[in-house]
Amino acid sequence: DRSPSRGLGDVYKRQPHNTAVLKSMADNYHLPAFQVIPTIPLKVLNSSENIAKGSQNFLDSLIAQGVASIKWESIHIEMLTKTTAYASNIGIRYKTNGEAFNKAAADFIVLKTENEWKIATLILRSPEPFNNLKIKREVSDFFALYLKNYNRAMADDDPIPHLLAASEDLNIPAINISQKGEFLMLESNQQIGANTKGFIFQLKAQGASDINYDKTQIKLLTETSAIVSNVASINKIDGTALMKIGVTYIVNKTVTGWKIILRTIHAPNNILNIK
Repeated sequence: DRSPSRGLGDVYKRQPHNTAVLKSMADNYHLPAFQVIPTIPLKVLNSSENIAKGSQNFLDSLIAQGVASIKWESIHIEMLTKTTAYASNIGIRYKTNGEAFNKAAADFIVLKTENEWKIATLILRSPEPFNNLKIKREVSDFFALYLKNYNRAMADDDPIPHLLAASEDLNIPAINISQKGEFLMLESNQQIGANTKGFIFQLKAQGASDINYDKTQIKLLTETSAIVSNVASINKIDGTALMKIGVTYIVNKTVTGWKIILRTIHAPNNILNIK
């Protein structure tokens, strides 16, 4: 329904101090969560009040430009596990006279907690596909170096120095979501190294010798953000696969280079169908 009487501006203005609308928007987020907006530093959303304030500024800006409603043009959802999913959408913003104002797009990693789905990371972007071979190669090279540090950790009796080197590839803070849907905010390089140490020793005890990527999908979202989904093969000394796991990442380019801001583990057959 594109009727202005049922549009965004009407609903927004009808609420006393906009409390109901803003609370509803804030309730959609996991706490904490990340918001990625082009040209703006990564934002950590850690309170409902901050989210409500940001949402109010966003709605005020749209209404000031004459936007009355937003309708989804398309929604795409891929399940990673029973409790994690990737979603993307394109929305059309309409003016009070019913004419289209513009389009906007967003990508999400969402997490199910206590029977409710919550946004763990939101990336705003242009609705037009973004392709740049040079930037895609940068992201690919970044993951090659990231994997090299893990393989050095696998080969060394003391994996900690290499895990600390690999931890430099993660943003501080970063979000880690296990295959069981356990959410962990990683807030230091030492925490990241310790978090991974047990996993490496467990693999080595099972006879693992190295890790390689069987398949990697990279989708650039903006010049400074991308989603990467891959299948990692953990191999024995004789070259046979011990196991395979799927991992999906959100990466963001900072002043010091590309950084992983979110990684979520899933089954290898749930690699995202993105390009």
